[in-house]
Amino acid sequence: MRIGVDFIHHGVTHNTDEFINKPIDKLEGHQLFAKALIAFYKNTESLATILNALDRFLHSSDAVGHSFFYASTVASLIAARNGFNEKADKFIGLWGQGYLKYWNNYSLSYLMRDRSTAQLLLQGKLAPVFKLTEEICQKESLEIIKRLSERLLKGRSLAYNNLSLQEILKQISLRAIEQKTFDFSKEAIELKWLGRQPALELEIQKTEKRLATNLPEDYKDFLRVTNGFECISIISPKLAVIEKVDFLVNVDSQLVEIWTDTMNDIDNLYNKKFRNSIIIGGHEEEQQILLVPLDKNEWECWSFMAGGGCGETKYPSFRYYLEEQLQRLEDGFYAD
Repeated sequence: MRIGVDFIHHGVTHNTDEFINKPIDKLEGHQLFAKALIAFYKNTESLATILNALDRFLHSSDAVGHSFFYASTVASLIAARNGFNEKADKFIGLWGQGYLKYWNNYSLSYLMRDRSTAQLLLQGKLAPVFKLTEEICQKESLEIIKRLSERLLKGRSLAYNNLSLQEILKQISLRAIEQKTFDFSKEAIELKWLGRQPALELEIQKTEKRLATNLPEDYKDFLRVTNGFECISIISPKLAVIEKVDFLVNVDSQLVEIWTDTMNDIDNLYNKKFRNSIIIGGHEEEQQILLVPLDKNEWECWSFMAGGGCGETKYPSFRYYLEEQLQRLEDGFYAD
């Protein structure tokens, strides 16, 4: 059960000496969860005792976010695989309740790909938790089919086409500040604005001349609203002021060399795009925002992260990237 190993390895607790020899019924919090997992792998406690320990942990104040996901998933899998049907139903119900609160901390595949829990999911065990009916499922399925058909015919479309770029940035600012997704400055909180003063047209022209290229219109429209934009979360990069915009190879040649060498035998077009990309955000950060030139004066926008071999997330344009940030804020993706 790889998920349990992931939990132990990713920071719940590493110092097992504090609790490993203590009785499981005397432990609380993350130590209780870790002891239950260790007992399962080493077969030092009965399955009933382990499931009771996991149940106790899930009803504690320590079970939030990732830890609730891990614990409810492990408990569901152990119970379902070992014929504890009533407990499996209960834990899957708890798993569903946790998803409603911590969906951005969940990976749905663990329960779906295991035969024992997949069978229970197909029986509709989560329908009462998610308040689903056959009518709702049928209605939403038809809506999904309709939207996918439109997507196939027309391609990807903007979600906030009725909003100006300034309105999108204003909504991003308001929602991020309201949700306290980052340690924002006092000035930003008072102004309810994460941007800066607009860039001057002369500054934009000077940058285009320096780079010997015509920047995409949606990015220039962004600069005309604000010359740079603050981080909206701890995992979102800062958008740079126009003076710092440059070819990525000039800013981080080592990064470019490493990634183009890696992709050399796989995709030559990728190398051309990456070498010609322009960094507009994430200078000296874990993640960079890139403008990537295509043919016929068209541009893509990439959210690029080298760490862990993640690579790029591609957007048809810079505006698509901004719209995703607003969508994530509306969904509470960055909220605690």
